[in-house]
Amino acid sequence: MQAALPRNVKLTIEYDGSAYHGWQRQANAITVQQVLEEAIAGLVGHPVTLHGSGRTDAGVHALGQVASFETHTTIPANRLHHAINTALPPDITVLRAEDVPATFHARFSAKGKTYCYTILCRHVRPSIGRERVHWLRRRLDVADMQQAAALCVGEHDFAAFESES
Repeated sequence: MQAALPRNVKLTIEYDGSAYHGWQRQANAITVQQVLEEAIAGLVGHPVTLHGSGRTDAGVHALGQVASFETHTTIPANRLHHAINTALPPDITVLRAEDVPATFHARFSAKGKTYCYTILCRHVRPSIGRERVHWLRRRLDVADMQQAAALCVGEHDFAAFESES
């Protein structure tokens, strides 16, 4: 059954990006956005365009990526994420779905992003979790790290790093 007016749905998603060429749909590569859009379209019975709060690069994971899309489906939000998950591979999971106002857009409504990097400092290489850490054989200088990290605090203009497309 289809609703007369489209509703705007917000998804919170986690994924292991190891097998994907990033978030954004690409013509000749499998991406997280493509897999999600195909799963959702199969469920709701019409094509959807999923708007992500940001884009991840190839091999990058996400713990709380937000995306939004419009749909005519009448499946309640509290059941929608479970239904979508049945059509997804095990490395992508929709944590929750919520109905949001029509003015909500995952990209333009985002309030911030958090990045997590793990550095393992020890003399021997890791065998477990090695693909998710950066290994250093020496200790880090914590004072130097704090001084460098202080430069990242606050608002910054990263326009110079944007693609021209």
